[in-house]
Amino acid sequence: MPRAPILERIRQDVLAALRAVTKTNGYTFNCTADTRKQNGPEPRDLLLVLYQANTNTTDTPALRRNERFQRFSVDCYSIIGEQDAEVIDADERLNHLQADVEKALAADRTRGGLAIDTHIRDPELFTHLGDATEGVTVNVDVHYRTNEDDPYKAN
Repeated sequence: MPRAPILERIRQDVLAALRAVTKTNGYTFNCTADTRKQNGPEPRDLLLVLYQANTNTTDTPALRRNERFQRFSVDCYSIIGEQDAEVIDADERLNHLQADVEKALAADRTRGGLAIDTHIRDPELFTHLGDATEGVTVNVDVHYRTNEDDPYKAN
């Protein structure tokens, strides 16, 4: 099987960083990370869901490379049960969850040498009406380059 394109290798690196968000690794929470699926995954407490969004490309014909900014979004779920709703500060919990994810994504800004940099962007809060599901979406842009004629090769 041929080696994966640079973009897929970057996505796998981002997913691995999210899967490292555990108390054992020095974070506040033990999170579970997954990728977007057509039918799920079902929201659950401390679930991190990775979404690949639009890519912005800047071609550099003289250098025969494509320079890209790939947006990834991570939905971070916080579901507080009724018995804990009076005790747990929901905003404090979301702030810690957001910080854990941002710290994990910033730990290796070059994504194992595949990227030039990783930029954390503005987060967005979300709520699902009708239940206790809240969360924050962490947005990140990964700046990377590939050869103009070979998306499997970093440049």
